[in-house]
Amino acid sequence: MRRRSAALVVVAAVHLLAAVAAVAVADPPTPPASPAQASLAAPDSSSSSGAFSPLQAPAPAPLLLVSTPAPVPAPAQQPAAAVPRLVLEPLDGPPPWASQPPQDYDECGGQRRQQRAAAEAVAEADAEGVTLDLVLYGDSITRLFVRDGTFEARFGDWRALALGMCGSSVAQLAWRILEGGERPAAAPRAAALLIGANNLLPLKGLEAPAGQLEWLVRWMRAAWPDTRVLVLGLLPIDWPDVDPQAVRDTNLQYAELAARQGAAYLDCGQGLDPTSEDQFVDGLHPTAQAQEAVLACLRDAVEPYLEGAGVAA
Repeated sequence: MRRRSAALVVVAAVHLLAAVAAVAVADPPTPPASPAQASLAAPDSSSSSGAFSPLQAPAPAPLLLVSTPAPVPAPAQQPAAAVPRLVLEPLDGPPPWASQPPQDYDECGGQRRQQRAAAEAVAEADAEGVTLDLVLYGDSITRLFVRDGTFEARFGDWRALALGMCGSSVAQLAWRILEGGERPAAAPRAAALLIGANNLLPLKGLEAPAGQLEWLVRWMRAAWPDTRVLVLGLLPIDWPDVDPQAVRDTNLQYAELAARQGAAYLDCGQGLDPTSEDQFVDGLHPTAQAQEAVLACLRDAVEPYLEGAGVAA
């Protein structure tokens, strides 16, 4: 009986060892999951035991092949084209309104005498073979710049002339330049025009200045294509029967005509008060204080141009 029991124990042990061996061969132990593999497992909510069921990894997305064209070499950089210079054909002589010399207006010191003095200054520069840096053309206001010494103080280090004639209209200035000897033999590097106030004075009965001034500017641009031409706005006026709005309208027309003719427009009267006794003698003619402000404005506008041309003192 004991032998039979022992035999049964041995047989059972043999069967147990065989079963264990079969399991080991059929299902080898799984190595610990990596963090990436562990993230693919999630709790199986359908199992009450809370066991984890492996998630199916999504199929890899198809590789999208994009055809990239070969880089095309950039074209060689071309230099920027220069802005074409406004070229005007020479005009056929002066119009009738620019063909009459000034009358001898004695109340302001004599127009003809002042005009002859201006022509002599130009002739002297021509005799010296000088190319002027600046010529300022105008009326009695420009004459004041010379008389009061403000022009010399501001432009004494330049080859510059201020040519003014009291009572001058735009038409008279055109005659002075074209026929009166105030045109330099060599084109000036810069030419400024401060003219037209007399055209607005009712007692003179003159034509509005903008149309005639545009003709003169166009003539200058044709005759002196390399000259920097500047149209100066009229200074403010406090004068009987002169509407301040007329001055503003005229300056607007000046700015427009300058743009059309390839000239520069410069308003050096901004901030001046014609009712101030410190700035104006009579509401029309500036004091030395206001003159200095106007001439400083003019120099500030012309100097960069001359420096760019390498000729400023």
